[in-house]
Order: sequence, then C-alpha cells, then structure tokens
Amino acid sequence: MTFSKPFDRLLNAQVDEKPVYNLRHRALYRRFKTLRAPLRGFFSGRYNPRPHQLYVAVQAVRQAHPRVLLADEPGMGKTVEAGLILQRLRTFGNAGRVLLLAPEALLDNVELELRRRFGQIFTRLSAEDFAGVKTAKKTAKKATEEASAANPFGAPDEEVWESCTLEDLAGGRGKRSAAAAEAGWDVVVVAGGESLEWTEEGGNAAWTAVEPLAAATKSLLILSDSGPEQDARSHFGRLHLIDPEGFATPRKVSAHRKELEAVEAAVTKLLSVTAWDREADALVKPLCTKEEPKLKEQLKAWKEGREEARDQIVDYLLDGQEQGRYVFRCTRQQATGIPVREITLEQVDSLKPEVREGLKEEFKHHGKPAEATKGKAKAVPSAVDAPLSVWLAGLVNPVPPAPPAPGEEAPAPVVPPTALVLCSSRGRAIAVEKLLSKKVQGIVELVGPDVRGSD
Repeated sequence: MTFSKPFDRLLNAQVDEKPVYNLRHRALYRRFKTLRAPLRGFFSGRYNPRPHQLYVAVQAVRQAHPRVLLADEPGMGKTVEAGLILQRLRTFGNAGRVLLLAPEALLDNVELELRRRFGQIFTRLSAEDFAGVKTAKKTAKKATEEASAANPFGAPDEEVWESCTLEDLAGGRGKRSAAAAEAGWDVVVVAGGESLEWTEEGGNAAWTAVEPLAAATKSLLILSDSGPEQDARSHFGRLHLIDPEGFATPRKVSAHRKELEAVEAAVTKLLSVTAWDREADALVKPLCTKEEPKLKEQLKAWKEGREEARDQIVDYLLDGQEQGRYVFRCTRQQATGIPVREITLEQVDSLKPEVREGLKEEFKHHGKPAEATKGKAKAVPSAVDAPLSVWLAGLVNPVPPAPPAPGEEAPAPVVPPTALVLCSSRGRAIAVEKLLSKKVQGIVELVGPDVRGSD
C-alpha cells in the first residue's frame, strides 16, 4: 500500500533514507542561494568578464529597463558589456524579443562574438525579407493579424532574437523602420553607434531609422567608439535617442551641465577613493541642503568609517540630483588588467613607386568600409610586392637558432609566433594568404565571414 501525500507517507513511515534527504536538502539550498545571488546571470556565459566590464553591466541593470550609451575606448569590450546586460535581462525574463542593429561591415563580427562568448544566436534579416513590407502597407485596412504576419520582424508576442544591418533598416523610405517599431521589442542593441550622425538640421539615414525604434523600446543599448571629444554633436544625438526629454536640445543640456559641475567634481573624487577623504568631504558638503538631510547623514557615516556610505553618496548624487546613468566610458588609463598596446613602426624600403601610390589610394578612405562589388574577390596586386612580402615573411618566420658547438647540446626548436594580419579588403586578404603560404613555415589560415565571397 502506497501513499501519495507527504503527510500520509510520513505517518506510515514511507520515507527516503537520510542521505537522500540530505542530498535533496543541499540541492534546494544551493538553488535558493543561486536565485538570490547578486550577480546572477552575469557568469552564465563562456567568458569571465574583466572588472570594468562587470562594473558597467552591474550599474546598467540597476535600472529595470536599461537605456545606456556604452562609449568605451576601442578594444575595451563594449560588445562583452552588451552581452552581459543581455544575459542578465534574459535570466530575469526581460529579453524575450531582442533586435541587434549594426553597420554591414560590423554586424558579422558582433554576432560572432556574442555567439562564442554567450551563446546568443540571432536570426539575420536581409533585404529579401523586407519585400513584404509594401504589401503590408497596402492591406492596412485588413485584419491586424494579417498585417502582423506581413511584418518581417514578427508579431510582438513572438520571442525572437533578430539582427539587421543599419543600411537595410534605413531603406524603404522609412517603411522598414516603422515596421520594426510596430513589431515591439524588449531590447534594441545598436552596435557601431558612431555611424549615428546628428546635427542641428537632423540626423543621417541611420540615425533617422533608429529614432522610432528608440522611442518605442523600453531598453536601448548603443555601442559607440567615439565620445564627446570626437564629435560632440553626434554624441548629443545618441543621447537624445536614449532620453529625448532629458537631452532635448544641446543648449539646454549645456546650461544644465554648468549647474552641475560641482556634482561632477564631487562624484569624480569619490570614485577615486575608498576611505574617508578630506578633499572629497569638502566637495560634498556644499551640496548638502536642509531639504535633503539624507546626504549629510551619509557623509557623517562615511567619516565614521562605513565605507559602504561612499557608494550611497555617489548613488544619491547621480540619481537624486537628476544626473542619471546614461553614459559609460571606460579608458585604458582608468581600467586595470588591460594589456598595454605598443606600436612598433617598421619602414619598408625600396617600394616601387606604383606600389606606393597604390597603397596611398587603398588607405585614403581609412575607417570607412569599402564599397561592395559584385562577384568574387580578387587578389590586390600591391599585396604581392617583393619588399612587402619579404618583410611580412620575416616578421612571422622565427629566426633559426645558431648551430651548436662541438660537444654542446642542440638548442630547443623555436616556436613560430602567432600573428594576426588585418587587411582592409577581402582581395588583399586573399593575396596575403597566397604570399604567406609560400614563404611561412607554419599554418596560414584565412579567417572571416564568407571571406572568399563577394567583396
């Protein structure tokens, strides 16, 4: 005779053995601790983030629906920070529908990094998928279900992670952007945010396409290599997408920022110290008002030795004084544990005049993606110039050790170095691969998405 209810089983002594009970108890306790962990969701990927990346992600997700501009220096891991934020939002069920936008030259790399580090897979939308947008406009009088079915971005209740290039989104005379906004998204991620250019007259095609999406989406992440130092107007345009009311006009923002220079100086000093500091105390005291005694109490607690009071003061100054948390910009000088980049200049002598002119022509549009051409990529003749090839091969090939003297042991073989050669085009990459395959002692591999396809 068996019983299904726990109380009946207990009365009839139908219980598991104590080791089984202890195992179940420990498993439930560990599950409870995991669900209550403050960093839950951040370490479920295949990558251990650096301290500055984890700090940015933690600060961003303090908002229920983060809307932030990640403007770190190049190479600091903006994509990793965005992946951490997405992982956290997905863990708590706030990232059912995610749209990833990026320039065509950058989208493949962003998708690859998110897939390898976090297992986040996006469905790519191409120009062919937007063929039904016009039909959806013509049949606007029909049922809402038919219009939703014609939308290439799917229905609002459908959980999907999709990606699209900014060039494709900006096409269709605004219809594609409107269709994306109507689809409804939990999170929109815009990589390559430096391509969102803005002036007082208006934004470029990419900025205009993202604007309705930003207004209709709760969570918005913009990743940009450039900050206010490079282009102040476009930087303001990106902030306007994040908070249209807080960043209404450049003049209003400039006037408000002058009023809060004292707050900015105090927060900067507070973040540079841990224990109580006399200079930081002198900067914070003038900000204490009779209407808000909480700041004065926190300052007193910090002076008494409570280090956590410093974080409370920073939070109050950022949130209570309407500073907000919109921009995160990490630099190599601020972050710790970042390898220092060293540049070594090598001059290639005796280049042919036509090769020198060809290289100048190739790199005059530095920083801009090359225009697409039909057909398969062809090797660039300038890449197989003799002096350049000799220098490249000598850079990669290890120097052979000197022969041992009589009676000496043979030296250990030299391990060939690992080198990554970045090329400006697929044609140049194919030429360099052919060149190095003949002159390098080792494996030469051509890496890149569809690198042998059309340029």
